[in-house]
Amino acid sequence: MFRLIVNMALNEAQARAVATKMSQVAQQFLGRKISYVGYVPRDPHVSQAVMQSNPFSLRYPSCSAAKAMRDLATRIDQQRLDQPGESKAGFFRRIAENLGLASNG
Repeated sequence: MFRLIVNMALNEAQARAVATKMSQVAQQFLGRKISYVGYVPRDPHVSQAVMQSNPFSLRYPSCSAAKAMRDLATRIDQQRLDQPGESKAGFFRRIAENLGLASNG
């Protein structure tokens, strides 16, 4: 199963609507299920940090996008730790596996 994080959503309702539509399309055309993990809100601090050539989570650590990224990382990491018998691979490897970008074997 693939997991979905919606980026630049105005709010939770919009993110869930996007996730629902993406899930339907993935099921219909790819025969794959998608699980909604959460969202990163639209945040002007992200574009400001990009223009300054800085990671937004370092430049503006208290902005809503940075908080959402930390929350999502914690949630994904905790889900992996809660699964018995799963490999305790590195953090980025676990994120890639959870997003369906790498195999967990």
